[in-house]
Amino acid sequence: MKKCWGHTHLFVGIAAAAVIAQPKNVGACAVVVLGGSLGAIICDIEVKSNKYFKDVYYSRITFGAMAILALLFDFLMGGVVCSYILTNNWLYTLIGAVTFVTVCLFGYFSIHRTFTHSILYVFLLGAAVGLLCKPLALSFLVGAVMHLVLDIVNKKPILLLYPVSKGVCLKWFTADGVADKVFLALGIVGSIIALYYST
Repeated sequence: MKKCWGHTHLFVGIAAAAVIAQPKNVGACAVVVLGGSLGAIICDIEVKSNKYFKDVYYSRITFGAMAILALLFDFLMGGVVCSYILTNNWLYTLIGAVTFVTVCLFGYFSIHRTFTHSILYVFLLGAAVGLLCKPLALSFLVGAVMHLVLDIVNKKPILLLYPVSKGVCLKWFTADGVADKVFLALGIVGSIIALYYST
């Protein structure tokens, strides 16, 4: 059984981040796209792309392209991400970067739907992002939480309360079924509408 596909996580994460953060200009939209998509995809850092999970590879390419465009827009418009990182206290930046990389490495070598699908993981990465670039933190957290919500409604349990070994799932949908396509469509349309009407 497959998990929710990466593109669904990406676009639902961006749409939810746009609704919660309510960006007021194009620069703020770049923050929402970058933070929401990073939070949404980072929870699957341990998933290796293979014949069963080809979408992982493509969703990571999509994220990379969106991140580059969002950072470019942010830089060209004198946005908050680049300026915050450049003017942030170097010690906070260092602690945030080291924490982010360390938690991601631990997650990369974990079993799927365990540590990387827990409140602990989201909290640690959210704190690291907050230290690195505070303006990204809210969108990042919303994207990551939406990833967990989508996976909870799936048929395979996640260890939401890691290290407690009892998994949580509602068993409403399979990830490769109609619901995934509906959530993907809602995420894409929701992202476009929320970002369009926020500027």
